[in-house]
Amino acid sequence: MAVGLGKETGSCPMEKHKGVKGVYPWGKEWPPPWEAGNYERDKVEGLDPEADQFDYTSPVGSFAANKHGLHDLGGNASEWCEDKDYPGSNNPVLRGASWTATIIIPDSITLSSHRVSTRPNSRHYNYGFRCVLAGGTGQ
Repeated sequence: MAVGLGKETGSCPMEKHKGVKGVYPWGKEWPPPWEAGNYERDKVEGLDPEADQFDYTSPVGSFAANKHGLHDLGGNASEWCEDKDYPGSNNPVLRGASWTATIIIPDSITLSSHRVSTRPNSRHYNYGFRCVLAGGTGQ
């Protein structure tokens, strides 16, 4: 829900993979605005590859928040999720394309509904996790 998805069809993450087209962590526009997140941009016509000053990951909050006030739900690092790809599987799911995701076509890795299954012991320089801090009163 935080990345703009409503009700998805499918009983497990990989059945939901790419099930909702045209919805991205930044909204529904294509190509994404510069402030959408830390993505690879050098192969997209009309986007300035030098606009993003970060060669790798960027500090949290470097890009605009989405309509829910959440930062960095796409770009920066592919997020390890608690969800398993299929019932009975041990393979976790990755979401939210990283800084290595080349933005070329609309219905690809940048989709909010995009999921990747991987082995639980996989390591890669663009895998990570996202933390959500809930503010209380007076913060």
